[in-house]
Amino acid sequence: MSRSRIPALLAGAACAAIVSLSARAADMAQPFTEWTVELGQAAGFESIAETLMLAAVLDEPPANAEEIADAMTGAAFDRFAGTLAARDPALAENLRSALADIGEAFGEGEVSEDDVTAAMVLWRAAYDTVIDPTLQALPAFRAAVMTNLLVRPGGVSEGYEGPEAYPMGWAALARVRILWGELSAGLSTEQKAQVEENLSELGGLYPAVDAMPRMVGIGTEDAEPGAQALVGGLETVANADLYGARDLAALAIHLGDVIAAACPAFDDEDTAARALEAIYAAHDRYGDLAGLLDVFDPDAKESIEAGFDALGIVAYDDDGGSASGSAAPAASSSDSGADQPVACAQLADDLHAAAAILN
Repeated sequence: MSRSRIPALLAGAACAAIVSLSARAADMAQPFTEWTVELGQAAGFESIAETLMLAAVLDEPPANAEEIADAMTGAAFDRFAGTLAARDPALAENLRSALADIGEAFGEGEVSEDDVTAAMVLWRAAYDTVIDPTLQALPAFRAAVMTNLLVRPGGVSEGYEGPEAYPMGWAALARVRILWGELSAGLSTEQKAQVEENLSELGGLYPAVDAMPRMVGIGTEDAEPGAQALVGGLETVANADLYGARDLAALAIHLGDVIAAACPAFDDEDTAARALEAIYAAHDRYGDLAGLLDVFDPDAKESIEAGFDALGIVAYDDDGGSASGSAAPAASSSDSGADQPVACAQLADDLHAAAAILN
């Protein structure tokens, strides 16, 4: 075969593969598009559950215990705080207070199991208040929540990046197992086989919350292939597109739409917290765009990240990970106040414009 024909053949094969993947995805549920904000809210609840789990099982607090604990009443809580306060102010206040108490005790290594149990009761009630339990029970939604636990910053795939990351990876996998137990209840043995094989393999990497020092010879990214394989299995089981970045231009437009819809709420102090939930959710997905934007148009990337920063969200780094290294982006130190509606509208415009760059 002539070497001159090889690039053309490879390009043709790549195009065919993209068309095939796009056609397959079109027949699937699109959870990250249909429930963008709800999945951002769920990510906050899941982050809190992970921390509560660690608080209950760790004999000694990790070196980053204060940072993890602060997120429970900070970035993680902010992902759903506006909606919860609007629907049940007392529950919002009680949950925040309980989490603050546990966070303080966690840093001192003096967490009461009874306090964690009581907080989880409040957590469950808040979860069901913010996100309709009927939606939570949908296979596509559960699979998307599991996907975030597996591959997003602070999840299972990043647990081998250091001793501080490992406990969060362990807790994220524990949450995945719980959600899988709910999702798999009505499946046949054949349908469950691949996912359970992947779960077993990941379990070998996370045998215990304090096992990292014993896992000699394992690389920093060794949990990622298993996590990605598990997402692939979940796609089949739930018939859901869990790689919502197959079309980056469409994703940029969608995120711009999500943010534009939230902008009017920044005009009113009473609704601004609910608008912030949409910004967090869009920022989660923006990580899928950041790397390519940095290659094709660094100025556009810088403008978008300045917009997130103006709205109180720390931007992603060039690898698409959270700059803070935590499961949820940290709150920004910027004090944009009255400029938030303008910053929000500009951010939506910038994301819409990014579609042409990524097309």
